[in-house]
Amino acid sequence: MFENERWQYFGESNKYLVSDHGRIKRAMAGEDKALAQHLNPKGAPYVILYVGGDRVYKQVNTIVASAFVPHTAENVSHQENFIWHNDGNQRNCYAENLKWARRSLVLEWNSMHRDGPPLEPVSAPIRNCSSGTVYFDAYDAAIAFGMTMTQIFFEIERWPMGDPKATLSYHAVADRPHMRSVHIIH
Repeated sequence: MFENERWQYFGESNKYLVSDHGRIKRAMAGEDKALAQHLNPKGAPYVILYVGGDRVYKQVNTIVASAFVPHTAENVSHQENFIWHNDGNQRNCYAENLKWARRSLVLEWNSMHRDGPPLEPVSAPIRNCSSGTVYFDAYDAAIAFGMTMTQIFFEIERWPMGDPKATLSYHAVADRPHMRSVHIIH
C-alpha cells in the first residue's frame, strides 16, 4: 500500500510519520495503516493527532509541506507561509503539488478554483509569445500559467514602465483588432 512513498517523522514527539503522497500514520512498530482523513468546511483534508493526551487537528497539506517542501530564506522574507496547491485541488496533498506562498495569493488561487471562471471577461485577451496561444482573459491565462489574476495584472502594470523583469507586454489580437491583449513572454 505504501510502496514508492518517502516517509518522514514530524512533530516534537516523532510519534507520527508523513509521506510525500499526503498520508499520515502512527510510527509504532507493526502499525502500517494510514490515519483517517476528514474534510474541513472548505474542503481541505485534516487528521486528528494525539499530542500529550490532547486531540490536535492538523491540515494534511501543512504537515506534508513542512516535511517535504523546502522553506527557503526567500520564502520567509516574502512572508510565504501558506500552502499553494499547484493544481488548485486542496485534496491533492502530494508534496510535488505543494509550494509555499503568501496568504493573499493562496486565498485568491483557491477562490479561482473553488468559484470557477467569472461570468464576464476580466480583461482583454492575452497571447503567449512562445506558443501563440490566445487566452480569453486574465482568468484563463492565470489558470494556464499557474498564476493568480493579481500576478497577471501586476506583470501588465510593470511592462509600460520599462521594467526589465516584466514578462508581459501589450499586443493587438489579430482577430479582434479593437481589443488590446497582453503578450506573455515565457
